[in-house]
Amino acid sequence: MRRRVRRRTHLGRRPAPIPDALALAASGGVDPGKVVSHVIDWEDLPAALPEKHLKPVFVRAGAEDGS
Repeated sequence: MRRRVRRRTHLGRRPAPIPDALALAASGGVDPGKVVSHVIDWEDLPAALPEKHLKPVFVRAGAEDGS
């Protein structure tokens, strides 16, 4: 008896519209605080990863001004 093997090379999903979501949050159209548990500096990432956070967001220095 032979078995057939299928191999998929994609996930079948479109990439998330990140720029649109960021623009919506920046405009005040949604409150990201309702889905973010902690805002943590990028430099603190290694120490923060082992801790239990529900939905952390890591922020790089200069991210607010696009640098």
